[in-house]
Amino acid sequence: MHTSIFKTILSVSAISLFSGKAYADASYNLKSHSLTAPYITDGLYNRWWDFGGSTVVEVNKFIRLTSNQNSQQGWLWSRAPLTAQNWEVEFEFRVGEINGKDHLFGDGFAFFYTVDRATLGPVFGSKDNFNGLGVFFDTYPNSRHKYSFPRVMPMIGDGKTPYDSDHDGEANNMMLGCSADFRDKRYPTKAVVRYKKGEYVEVLLKIRNDETWHPCFTVQNVTLPNIGYIGFTSHTGDAYDIHDIISVETKGFIIPSKKAKKNHGPPEGKGHHGIHDQYNNQEETGRGFLFWLIAISAVLGIGYVVYNKKFKNDSRKDTTKLF
Repeated sequence: MHTSIFKTILSVSAISLFSGKAYADASYNLKSHSLTAPYITDGLYNRWWDFGGSTVVEVNKFIRLTSNQNSQQGWLWSRAPLTAQNWEVEFEFRVGEINGKDHLFGDGFAFFYTVDRATLGPVFGSKDNFNGLGVFFDTYPNSRHKYSFPRVMPMIGDGKTPYDSDHDGEANNMMLGCSADFRDKRYPTKAVVRYKKGEYVEVLLKIRNDETWHPCFTVQNVTLPNIGYIGFTSHTGDAYDIHDIISVETKGFIIPSKKAKKNHGPPEGKGHHGIHDQYNNQEETGRGFLFWLIAISAVLGIGYVVYNKKFKNDSRKDTTKLF
């Protein structure tokens, strides 16, 4: 009987512990949508990715969408659709050549999650009227703006609305976005695109010489197509530049119920004011761990009291029977 009670206490404690771990770490890697060097095999082939147009692959260095030449279009697309309902894509990129020749640079590159793939077009090297998400890393202003360039901006495409190229997407992105100096850096520059179905798309940047992620923008109330492809595209015109993709890491993640995640949503979308303070959920994770630690301690304490009480009662009964 004593052993049974003690096993029950341990079982409840274990369930609590694993529940806390699942809450704190609910992501899973998607190898089919990730990419690191070497990018291709001996047969100039990658199982999960296609590339084309002006794209050049340096096996252990980078995937160069465009070089320092006029009128180029390059692309890199996943072969398989991404079916996770909630996901994030972290990628390292490089724009511009360090100590390169001074010239009028442009136009930028784009990240896409769309139902169509690998079709050249005028939107940073990809097709117009796309259905899905585009995040544009724009280095060349086509008109005057109150904000500075380079700039990172979103567009939620419905398959019918064209990109407002003449005004750098002002008609498409609800004035969201952030000015971000990501060009010609001597250290790695990175971005994270994170999507929670029906709730938000957000972009965070790591473009300073530190390990801090800075929020760029958040678009609320977003529902993207259930199935889409991941792509990176770029183009040059009279202005030109180097646009490299160094690595891609994609994860799906499981969202806790609304009750469990009531106060864990993304920051409000204020990206048009520029890059903000650090976005970090370590404090929330720490609180979750502390909660489960307290809960486990309470369960063990109650179990210990019950066990001792039961043991004493049984001892008294046994003693009475002896006399």
